Formats: sequence, C-alpha cells, structure tokens
Amino acid sequence: YCGTYMDHHTIFRVPSPLVHIQFQCSSRLSDKPLLVEYGSYNISQLPVKPACNTSSSRQHGPLVCDGFKDCENGQDEQNCTRSIPCTNRTFKCGNNICFRKQNAKCDGIVDCSDGSDEVGCSCSRRSSTVHRVVGGTDSQEGAWPWQVSLHFVGSAYCGASVISREWLLSAAHCFHGNRLSDPTPWTAHLGMYVQGNAKFISPLRRIVVHEYYNSQTFDYDIALLQLSVAWPETLKQLIQPICIPHVGQKVRSGEKCWVTGWGRRHEADSKGSPVLQQAEVELIDQTLCVSTYGIITSRMLCAGVMSGKRDACKGDSGGPLSCRRQSDGKWILTGIVSWGHGCGRANFPGVYTRVSNFVPWIHKYVPSLL
Repeated sequence: YCGTYMDHHTIFRVPSPLVHIQFQCSSRLSDKPLLVEYGSYNISQLPVKPACNTSSSRQHGPLVCDGFKDCENGQDEQNCTRSIPCTNRTFKCGNNICFRKQNAKCDGIVDCSDGSDEVGCSCSRRSSTVHRVVGGTDSQEGAWPWQVSLHFVGSAYCGASVISREWLLSAAHCFHGNRLSDPTPWTAHLGMYVQGNAKFISPLRRIVVHEYYNSQTFDYDIALLQLSVAWPETLKQLIQPICIPHVGQKVRSGEKCWVTGWGRRHEADSKGSPVLQQAEVELIDQTLCVSTYGIITSRMLCAGVMSGKRDACKGDSGGPLSCRRQSDGKWILTGIVSWGHGCGRANFPGVYTRVSNFVPWIHKYVPSLL
C-alpha cells in the first residue's frame, strides 16, 4: 500500500512460508526518509475474486465490493451491504454496521440503512459543458461554481477550488516565499466569470502549505486556504464546492476532464484572460507521463492532449482539474494545476497534483468533509 491507500489489486499467492522481498524506489528525489512496509494474509482473508459474466475486467481480475466497478455489468459491486464484522477493510456506518465496500462515502449510492454514507455530500453536480487556458474557449457564467481567482495585492495571481463554506484548495507553489506565505495581501474572488466582477470576495485568514512541499521538484504541491468570511448560501447558484476524491482513488488514462482558469491563453501572451476559460483534456497514462518528464512522483498526474494546443498556462496554477463521476454526475477535484514544460506544447502534457493522495491531509484541517 501507499500512505493510507492499500492496493488490494496487486496480490501474489506464495506457496512457501519463506519469501524474499526487494523494494526498489523509482526516484531518488526525496527530502525525507523512505519507509516501506508489506503485509501478508491468509487466502481466506483476501477479497473474493469472482469471474465476470462479461469478458471485460481488470488485468488481475475483479475484486468484489472494493468500491471500483471492474465488471462491465457491475456485478462485482452488487449485494455489498450485507453486515459483516468491522475491520480495516470494511466501511462503518453511523449505526456501527459494517459492510465490505471500502469507498462507500459520497459515491452517490445509499448503502447504509441509516444513510450515513451519503450524509454531508453536498459537493457539486452543476456545470454546463456545452463548450468544450490554452486552446480553450470562454466558459459560461455559473458553469464552474467552485472556481476561485486568488488576488495578491489586488492582482490576479493563481487559482483555487471551493471545497467547503470556508476552505479552498490550491497549489503550494503559489505561496512559496516570505511575502507570498503571508495571508494578509491575499483575497479570494468567488462566483466570478469576468475578472473584476466577483459575487463574493474574502480575505484569507490562513494559508496551510503542505509540510513536505519541495520547491525544486514541485512534489507535494498542495495548499489549503481558509477564508476570513464564509461565503453565504444565498449565492449557492454561483458558488458550490467540488467533491474531494476517495483516498487513493484510481484514475483511468483517456478519461475526459476539464481544466479552467483566467491564465494566459497562449504561451507568448503577456497577461491572462479577462474571461474564465475552459478546455477539455484527457488523463495521460502514468508511464507515458514519467517517460516524458522523468521526475514524476506518485503524487502527480499528467493531463492534456499529446498533440498540444490544450493546456493550463501561467496564471492557472492552483486551479482545478475537474472530472465528472459517471455514477451520480458529481464533479471530482482530480488534480490541481501544478507545472509543465511551456503551455500547450506537443508531447508535453500538463502536470497536476494528484488530490486523491492527500485526502487524509485535507481531512486533518477540514474534518467537516468527512
């Protein structure tokens, strides 16, 4: 497993009680020691692997009730609500009943008899994608209600995403340095379509940069921002939080997502766009991402179009990479605009912070999202 995410899909059946395990780190770019652990289980303790009725399933076979749809007909995720003993691989409802579906929280399906798995899941379903940043087009007012423009000393500087009434999520590199790390000169502009026409503006009370952020490699490029004033619910038609992904949520290469912001529309531009831009991009296979840049960690992901022309650019940093969940139509904050080689260049997709790797860290400061 990695962090708090346990990979149940990579399972080796070993006939001998003696095993030699060798770990190899794919990157030497780290500013902290490496801790590696492994676990072993009896065969009877492992998730059941049924055969799908259809031919399509994951490479290592489907796992039942793990929160991921492996079979085309979804049979591996059916009948998962039977009560079983609570363990670290079950989901616990508010009434203390457990069942074998780990990622049940806010997945759009009511699994608990008391409905506790879907309580507090008020993140957004809103966004009109009738149009399809570099290579983007003007969006529509209210189309991306979680999009925030961060202003430093009165000028647009970075982007962010609304995740609750008083918390935003952005990129750590926007706040690197003594002046930028001070919340006093910053204001957050919410419910805005055209620069200078925000429906709600609040100073920042607090900036929480991830403690492991590396300014050389952009690893751990994530920051939480607390508003001085919570935005009013009367503006919920134009301001809504985006959903946070599950811990360790897998992304699928080729999946279509959207990057938004008021950054430069072309690499050579001298200033950002006055109107919120949107561009459809696709998630890039991690192996291709690593081969392109080399210094890609597990906390990063690539998205874009390999032919170029659609990408985030200067001024979009910290803004959202939004992907729509098919099961319930909710929008998930899959990535945060982080870095890249130029803007919209062929064979150089944008690099984003992988939000699913930071869910426990987010919950530490914003427990209301639990």
